[in-house]
Amino acid sequence: MKFIIILVLFYSSINSQKKYINGQDGIELFYKSKDTMYIYHQHQAKMEVKFEVAYVVLNEYLKRRNRGGLRTVCTIYGEVKGLLKITRKPNLVLLDFQYLSILWNDGILEETIIKEKK
Repeated sequence: MKFIIILVLFYSSINSQKKYINGQDGIELFYKSKDTMYIYHQHQAKMEVKFEVAYVVLNEYLKRRNRGGLRTVCTIYGEVKGLLKITRKPNLVLLDFQYLSILWNDGILEETIIKEKK
Protein backbone atom coordinates (compact mmCIF):
# COMPACT_ATOMS: atom_id res chain seq x y z
CA MET A 1 0.00 0.00 0.00
CA LYS A 2 2.83 2.41 0.86
CA PHE A 3 4.49 1.56 -2.43
CA ILE A 4 1.36 2.51 -4.39
CA ILE A 5 1.08 5.85 -2.58
CA ILE A 6 4.73 6.63 -3.23
CA LEU A 7 4.33 5.65 -6.88
CA VAL A 8 1.28 7.92 -7.29
CA LEU A 9 3.08 10.86 -5.65
CA PHE A 10 6.14 10.34 -7.84
CA TYR A 11 4.02 10.11 -11.00
CA SER A 12 2.07 13.27 -10.13
CA SER A 13 5.26 15.23 -9.42
CA ILE A 14 6.71 14.22 -12.80
CA ASN A 15 3.60 15.34 -14.66
CA SER A 16 3.28 18.65 -12.83
CA GLN A 17 6.58 20.07 -14.10
CA LYS A 18 7.31 20.77 -17.74
CA LYS A 19 9.98 22.57 -19.69
CA TYR A 20 9.34 24.60 -22.80
CA ILE A 21 11.42 26.26 -25.48
CA ASN A 22 8.73 27.45 -27.87
CA GLY A 23 7.71 30.69 -26.14
CA GLN A 24 7.23 33.89 -28.07
CA ASP A 25 9.89 36.58 -28.37
CA GLY A 26 9.29 40.14 -29.43
CA ILE A 27 8.39 43.69 -28.58
CA GLU A 28 5.06 43.85 -26.79
CA LEU A 29 4.57 47.46 -25.68
CA PHE A 30 5.66 50.96 -26.56
CA TYR A 31 5.02 53.91 -24.27
CA LYS A 32 5.96 57.51 -25.01
CA SER A 33 6.16 60.16 -22.31
CA LYS A 34 6.93 63.75 -23.19
CA ASP A 35 10.69 63.15 -23.40
CA THR A 36 11.31 59.38 -23.20
CA MET A 37 10.30 56.32 -25.21
CA TYR A 38 9.79 53.07 -23.24
CA ILE A 39 9.99 49.71 -25.01
CA TYR A 40 9.02 46.40 -23.40
CA HIS A 41 10.69 43.37 -24.99
CA GLN A 42 10.14 39.77 -23.88
CA HIS A 43 11.71 36.35 -24.34
CA GLN A 44 9.97 32.95 -24.08
CA ALA A 45 6.54 34.40 -23.26
CA LYS A 46 3.37 32.33 -23.23
CA MET A 47 0.38 33.67 -25.15
CA GLU A 48 -2.04 33.49 -22.22
CA VAL A 49 -0.05 35.76 -19.91
CA LYS A 50 2.17 37.91 -22.12
CA PHE A 51 -0.08 41.01 -22.32
CA GLU A 52 -0.84 41.06 -18.60
CA VAL A 53 2.82 40.62 -17.67
CA ALA A 54 3.83 43.38 -20.10
CA TYR A 55 1.44 45.90 -18.54
CA VAL A 56 2.44 44.98 -14.97
CA VAL A 57 6.19 45.23 -15.63
CA LEU A 58 5.89 48.55 -17.48
CA ASN A 59 3.57 50.07 -14.85
CA GLU A 60 5.86 48.95 -12.01
CA TYR A 61 8.79 50.57 -13.75
CA LEU A 62 6.94 53.83 -14.37
CA LYS A 63 5.69 54.04 -10.77
CA ARG A 64 8.73 52.87 -8.79
CA ARG A 65 11.70 53.02 -11.13
CA ASN A 66 12.66 49.36 -10.67
CA ARG A 67 16.31 48.48 -11.04
CA GLY A 68 15.72 45.16 -12.73
CA GLY A 69 16.62 41.70 -11.51
CA LEU A 70 14.35 38.81 -10.58
CA ARG A 71 10.65 39.67 -10.74
CA THR A 72 7.50 37.74 -9.86
CA VAL A 73 4.29 38.81 -11.58
CA CYS A 74 0.92 37.43 -10.47
CA THR A 75 -1.67 37.14 -13.23
CA ILE A 76 -5.17 35.70 -13.40
CA TYR A 77 -3.70 32.53 -14.95
CA GLY A 78 -0.80 32.00 -12.57
CA GLU A 79 2.51 33.29 -11.30
CA VAL A 80 5.29 34.27 -13.71
CA LYS A 81 8.92 34.51 -12.62
CA GLY A 82 11.42 36.24 -14.82
CA LEU A 83 14.56 38.30 -15.09
CA LEU A 84 14.19 41.99 -15.93
CA LYS A 85 17.12 43.77 -17.55
CA ILE A 86 16.81 47.53 -17.97
CA THR A 87 18.85 49.46 -20.52
CA ARG A 88 18.76 53.25 -20.37
CA LYS A 89 19.92 55.53 -23.16
CA PRO A 90 19.17 59.21 -23.75
CA ASN A 91 15.41 59.44 -24.45
CA LEU A 92 15.04 55.64 -24.51
CA VAL A 93 14.44 52.92 -21.90
CA LEU A 94 14.41 49.23 -22.90
CA LEU A 95 12.75 46.80 -20.48
CA ASP A 96 13.95 43.32 -21.47
CA PHE A 97 12.02 40.55 -19.63
CA GLN A 98 13.19 36.91 -19.82
CA TYR A 99 10.59 34.39 -18.63
CA LEU A 100 12.08 31.80 -16.27
CA SER A 101 9.02 29.86 -15.10
CA ILE A 102 5.24 29.94 -14.95
CA LEU A 103 3.27 28.33 -12.13
CA TRP A 104 -0.23 27.92 -13.52
CA ASN A 105 -3.30 28.04 -11.27
CA ASP A 106 -3.88 24.31 -11.79
CA GLY A 107 -0.51 23.53 -10.18
CA ILE A 108 1.56 22.84 -13.31
CA LEU A 109 5.00 24.43 -13.29
CA GLU A 110 6.55 25.21 -16.68
CA GLU A 111 10.20 26.18 -16.76
CA THR A 112 11.88 27.93 -19.66
CA ILE A 113 14.81 26.45 -21.52
CA ILE A 114 16.85 29.57 -22.23
CA LYS A 115 18.09 29.76 -25.80
CA GLU A 116 21.75 30.55 -26.34
CA LYS A 117 22.36 33.73 -28.34
CA LYS A 118 24.62 33.25 -31.32
